[in-house]
Amino acid sequence: PTLTDTSTQTATPRPPTSTVTQTYTPTSTPSSTPSPTPTLSYSKPRLLRPEAGQYFSGAETRIELLWEPVGNLKEDEWYGLMLRYVHEGQDIEAGDWLKGTSWIVPSYFAGQADEPGRRYQWGVVVVKELERRSDGSRDGTEISPRSEVREFTWR
Repeated sequence: PTLTDTSTQTATPRPPTSTVTQTYTPTSTPSSTPSPTPTLSYSKPRLLRPEAGQYFSGAETRIELLWEPVGNLKEDEWYGLMLRYVHEGQDIEAGDWLKGTSWIVPSYFAGQADEPGRRYQWGVVVVKELERRSDGSRDGTEISPRSEVREFTWR
């Protein structure tokens, strides 16, 4: 998978300039020789909060996404967080690279998911950083199974 910066590809409000928002976009390249299968170094992250289907109200509501640690991450290993929703009929995927096991959903995401549901999905995977570009974005490969995907509503 390739991680790509989405800050210029979406119609959502931009995060503060100090935050790098990235998403996972699987890519494949035609080749006559098969690519080696990446080694999975960690177990699947286990999501803790919010509970599946939880409802939140108000743009200033503090929503903390929380998961169990999978072990001690090395310097070049990160939790890759994914937040997905539909905005004006288009699938939007945003995220972040984290060393910790929680993420506060920025208030600028409030109201971005389309009606009637205003639903957001989220999940976590452990990622090994392969390259950091001059613009701050990163390339990496997944080194754990992806967590379950949970959904919450934010009105």
